[in-house]
Amino acid sequence: MEKQLLDEVIACLPKGRTLFQYHRDRYTLYLLERLYRRGDCRTVAELKHSPYANWLEKPLLKTAAASLGRAQASVQDLLIAASSSTETNPYILTLGRWGSERNSNWYQTSRPGMNLVLHLNLPLQHVQCLNDLGVSNIRALQRSLHPNDRTRITLAWARIDLDFATGEALIEEIQSDWTRDMITLFMRARRAREQGRDELRYHCRLNLPVQQLLDYQQMLQAQYKLWSEAMLTATLWFLFDELGMREVYYHSWQTGKAVKRMHGASAPPRSLYTDLPERFAFSRRDRGPEFLERNPKLAKIRRRQSEWLWYHWAA
Repeated sequence: MEKQLLDEVIACLPKGRTLFQYHRDRYTLYLLERLYRRGDCRTVAELKHSPYANWLEKPLLKTAAASLGRAQASVQDLLIAASSSTETNPYILTLGRWGSERNSNWYQTSRPGMNLVLHLNLPLQHVQCLNDLGVSNIRALQRSLHPNDRTRITLAWARIDLDFATGEALIEEIQSDWTRDMITLFMRARRAREQGRDELRYHCRLNLPVQQLLDYQQMLQAQYKLWSEAMLTATLWFLFDELGMREVYYHSWQTGKAVKRMHGASAPPRSLYTDLPERFAFSRRDRGPEFLERNPKLAKIRRRQSEWLWYHWAA
């Protein structure tokens, strides 16, 4: 999108921190509520015969459905039962910018222009752990050439392109540097402990205490399997509820690589562009968002592809 539009979007949204609560499989509750509000899947019986039936195998919904004990129980009753006693993990959402109006190759955007970045940031307890490790500047542990929040610990981010005229948004990318980099750091810490060292050197400028670093590993452990679904849920909530988008597209792995000109080592993890959108019951389409499909340069890319696949969710 154009920089001016991006600046206007950021300017009109709430400033400061936006708290976002998440627990495992909460995406099913969020999406079921949207389906219920638009008149789909009104009862549990209808849900069992819908494309979303496999969600009922999630422990959260399976237990709630069993507690209702009625075949014609409403999905609303199911949502209430599933939400009543679930502890959540708090995150802080912030916004950023990414891209260039002249160059899209290096920034891996589907078209020249800017992306809106939604950051999923860890809460204050994680910042305190880093302070205990002697890290007063979060940026010392974050990749400078990626779209992380510069003042908070960014667990993950989503890059977004959108068009208010068509009501469409495209999720360009979902990624987490923090979990990947910390796993590598924790492996080094375990080796250092085996060698009898109390500290390890990081990025040639930090001496990190080994035992406290491994203690932090226990706190971060729960995020390894949670971050991608929390990030995608936050992104859908932000696009549908905050920006009023009508349709959300998500790159498939093969088509996304071609559109964003990603090759070799730059290719993203396949599961984030196959397993993740399918878990959220995105439908498959052979057309992308209209604001891309009408781009002549994209038409040239399409003609060279044996597969042209996009994931899609409608509000």
